[in-house]
Amino acid sequence: MTLRHRLSIFRENTMKKYTLCYPILFVFLLGVGFAFLVPLAHSQTPPGTPSGLFLFDRSHVSFQVRWNAVNAGGGAPITGYDVRYRVIPSRAEDFEVWPHTGHTTDTTFEIDGLRLNTAYEVQVRAVSADGSSAWSNSGFTRTMGHLQPLTLPSDLVASGITGNSFRLSWIPPYTVGGAVLTGYEVKYQVYAAVQGDLEDILDAGHTGTDPFIVITGLLASTPYSVQVIALTSDGKRHYSPHLFMTTSGFRPSPPTDITFARTATSIQLNWNAPQTPDDTPITGYDVRYRPTEIQWVNGNPLRQPFVEVSTNTPNTTFELKNLMPDTAYEIGVRTVVADSKSIWSPIKYVTTRSTFRMNPPTVSERTSTSFRVSWKAAKFPDDNTIIGYKVRYRPSVFGQNVPSSYVEVRTKGTETTLKITNLKPNSSYEIGVQALGANGNSLWSNPTHTATYSIYPINAPSGLTISERTSTSLLVKWKTPNAAEGITITGYKLRYRPTVTRGNVASPYVEIETKATVTTLELTGLTPNTSYEIGVRAFGTDATSIWAGPVYAPTYSAFPIDPPTDVASYEITHNSFRIRWTAPEPPDNVTITGYEVRYRRVVLGKNATQPYVTAKTKSTETTFKITGLPPLNIYEIGVRALSTIGNSRWSKLYWTATGPPPPVITKTDAAMDKIIFNELRNAANNDALDWVELRNVSDVDVTFDGWRLLIASSSSSFMLQFPLGTTLPAGEVLLLLNTDPNAPDMPLATPENNSHRYLVMKGLVLPKTDWTMILRGRTGWEDVAGNYFFEEVKPSTAPLFTVNKAWHRAKPDTPGYQAATWAESGYRGGIGYDDDAAPATSLGTPGYLKGDLNADGAINIQDLILISKNIGQTGQHVADFNGDGIVSIQDLTLLLSLMQNSGN
Repeated sequence: MTLRHRLSIFRENTMKKYTLCYPILFVFLLGVGFAFLVPLAHSQTPPGTPSGLFLFDRSHVSFQVRWNAVNAGGGAPITGYDVRYRVIPSRAEDFEVWPHTGHTTDTTFEIDGLRLNTAYEVQVRAVSADGSSAWSNSGFTRTMGHLQPLTLPSDLVASGITGNSFRLSWIPPYTVGGAVLTGYEVKYQVYAAVQGDLEDILDAGHTGTDPFIVITGLLASTPYSVQVIALTSDGKRHYSPHLFMTTSGFRPSPPTDITFARTATSIQLNWNAPQTPDDTPITGYDVRYRPTEIQWVNGNPLRQPFVEVSTNTPNTTFELKNLMPDTAYEIGVRTVVADSKSIWSPIKYVTTRSTFRMNPPTVSERTSTSFRVSWKAAKFPDDNTIIGYKVRYRPSVFGQNVPSSYVEVRTKGTETTLKITNLKPNSSYEIGVQALGANGNSLWSNPTHTATYSIYPINAPSGLTISERTSTSLLVKWKTPNAAEGITITGYKLRYRPTVTRGNVASPYVEIETKATVTTLELTGLTPNTSYEIGVRAFGTDATSIWAGPVYAPTYSAFPIDPPTDVASYEITHNSFRIRWTAPEPPDNVTITGYEVRYRRVVLGKNATQPYVTAKTKSTETTFKITGLPPLNIYEIGVRALSTIGNSRWSKLYWTATGPPPPVITKTDAAMDKIIFNELRNAANNDALDWVELRNVSDVDVTFDGWRLLIASSSSSFMLQFPLGTTLPAGEVLLLLNTDPNAPDMPLATPENNSHRYLVMKGLVLPKTDWTMILRGRTGWEDVAGNYFFEEVKPSTAPLFTVNKAWHRAKPDTPGYQAATWAESGYRGGIGYDDDAAPATSLGTPGYLKGDLNADGAINIQDLILISKNIGQTGQHVADFNGDGIVSIQDLTLLLSLMQNSGN
């Protein structure tokens, strides 16, 4: 609640409280008047009201009051002063009725015995034999204390409001953080929400340390926003809240129904005058206008200020002249009366009529201080006639320079050429031309840019270009310039420095001189990945050109080529693998000459870092084979590109692993006394079509409890265990599948006889590379088949097992790893499928090597952790990934290889 509001409530409550006493007092005094006749010694003149009330020397419990002495004038002498004060409560209804008073014959008075951190109001009046003066204006202060002090001017109050002024007062700040209060600034402006267009903030002046000021020169009946700023000795500014008030009096309305008539260079305005009282005549109108176009200076938008014109007459028409053709203007009008002005009318947007634009002029006869400007004669429309031309010029604007004002020159008559003199040597100029007509002018032409020669003129070198960049060098080229007659070019000076970026201090230029015959120069010893600013100029005997450029060019980084990507391994064996990668895209003028590969063994569970082995490719091929490695080891691999200007960074690290060693099997290991591999098919594109058939060649039934099927290749190996209770009767066959043939698209055949049966073994997949399949009984190996080379078999004597074909056992009594044992069978009936089924779908079912050991839907580090936690354990079927009965490093290596090769 503001102090003004509190005092208003106080006066209202006081009047309500004592209203009934006034009639009684009047009757009593009237009676006394009839009873006594008092002689008048002289005419009584009450003293004047004290002014200049000032509160100072605050403490926690006291402060001093000072005021200006009152001149008795024609009245009785001043005998003293009454001082009264009271606490300013937080609520108006808590105001005390001046409970504290005092009297003094001096013009200062100390008030003590006060509360801590409490606001007080003080008034003073003069006393004489003729009576007492009115109480002075209030002073306000606050005692010091431990509560949070107020550091801003507060409780702004507007009083004595007229049509063009008011008195502003406020409570000073109670503390300013130990600094000394040096005075106040008062700012005000027309309230923008009412004006409709933001007005300038006006300065009412500096008040010293007095907490009041009278603001004059205002508009009548106008809302204002006012703010007080306390200034302190520490340089800080303490802003009060805003006070919003409205002046009194009459304020006219703005004009209405504004219309206009246009030419190319003028706008004729007409409007209707607003209604005003008879005794308030309109004295004139203000008109303001400006182009709507926004100019950009140094990257910042800049609008031209309004031009304001006063008509000084109540006429409701006005012509704006000397405008630009084909230009949009925003225009406003306001009413002026004797002591006030209306708000501005809503903005009108008006565009002057268009005209043609002159073509840019040409420049010739250049010297160090002059040049000649020429242009083609203009042709106006039929309603206009050429009366002459105007040429304007100014120095060209570069970088952060502020544009200079144009110099404008009128030609003689209708001549189409003009020589401009008294120019600065070695300076660039911007030139334009405008046609003048009897009924309006053309638009200025687009600017032409030219430059005066230096005192000994040589043109600047042209064609400044940068090529053959490396990480530490740039090749600079330029063309030989023309020189004025009598001037011989003797050489060039090239300068360069790192490009200046925002906030950085410019480095000094490095300058290099060359002979006149040298127009190519290589800059060396530069910093990689750095942009350079480069310029060149020609010089001769007592002559020089202006600098050509600058041009900007960066050196390549220390790694000028991106690293290879998509590193992957394939053709994995127990002692080798081949890697491939995607070549990076080199920058311009850079050629990749080859690649460097590095690899090292990863030692799990140890902190020791193995040294890298590096090798370079013979050409730009993007594959490389690494051999001579031990089986079942993990390797870390990196690749980088090589070039004539430097190498790339190493690629993202890639891990892979060698496969398990081939099994060492002899003839005696495969007894073939009961069960043999009878028939098989390895599908090319769909593992769902892989199958293996077993035959019982003994005369007894065989139960497969404890039996296992091992399938090994150059890249992987896995063990399949037969379900308990699986039995194959004597002489019969068992078809092993990896998917139930009852599944969709896997038609189950009508068996030819009851001896045909099948068993779904999840994970049964025949690899596409060389492989070996071993059937293991409870006591030893039963049979071996495959083309994965091992100890006793030479490549020429191994079976081929071509993919996408079926093979059957041609010689049941010979080992399955010999080529002569097998014969290609094509599609054959009698293997558990319908004879009428299509061969493309009836020879197998899908399956793949699973790696999601913890069944969370992904092959990831969690599966590796599962194996790591169970290393050395038996019976951990999930962690025993390769099915050899124990969880070991082989399970970890196998899963890691699968993860890397599958992109997980």
